[in-house]
Amino acid sequence: MDSSTLVLLIGTIFAASSLQAATGIGYGVIAGPVFLIIFNGVEALQLSVTHNLAIAVLLFPFLRAHVNRVLLVTLVPGSVLGLLTGFFLQTIASTQALKTIAMLMVAFVTVALLRDILRPRETRPTLAAGKP
Repeated sequence: MDSSTLVLLIGTIFAASSLQAATGIGYGVIAGPVFLIIFNGVEALQLSVTHNLAIAVLLFPFLRAHVNRVLLVTLVPGSVLGLLTGFFLQTIASTQALKTIAMLMVAFVTVALLRDILRPRETRPTLAAGKP
């Protein structure tokens, strides 16, 4: 791996992690497609899974007390099913198809976020203003 690719990879991970920490979304939207561009599908998936696992392991001791266990038990079966489905699709899809799907997902998320940001909002008086 040449130095410019390494700088791009480190910059992408830093930007994606910063966006994830600030907004709660962003890691998969930024890092996933860039990983797919730099590496082939299998390498990109392995890098993304490894990085996400490292983040989860590092944050677990701090967030353990705040976990909603009922919600967690509800989400785990769907996550396992999604993981297995994703691994299966990744094995049968070509790298070009994965890159195209990633591009379409990024475009969709970008349009959805822009629509939300640009949507006019009506302001309503609050109880603090003295009106119900």
